[in-house]
Amino acid sequence: MFRSALTLLALVLALTACSKLTLANYERVSVGMSYDEVVSILGKPASCNDVLVTRSCRWGDEKRGVSVRFVGGKALVRSADGLN
Repeated sequence: MFRSALTLLALVLALTACSKLTLANYERVSVGMSYDEVVSILGKPASCNDVLVTRSCRWGDEKRGVSVRFVGGKALVRSADGLN
């Protein structure tokens, strides 16, 4: 039991350490970047909504994450919540 709990904890820590959702990566995202450039920095988004020429994407969840709005395929607005 103790060994399996320890293994699970190690796995969670390893996945968290590999996360691209960091303040440093958020700061690398800038206005004018393409969707593909942002994905190369932050990884695949948790969700995106497309309306006409606007795409709004979210990485993470409601408590900790990054949102980027793309217009014409280029980042126009970005925001972050809970990144330290």
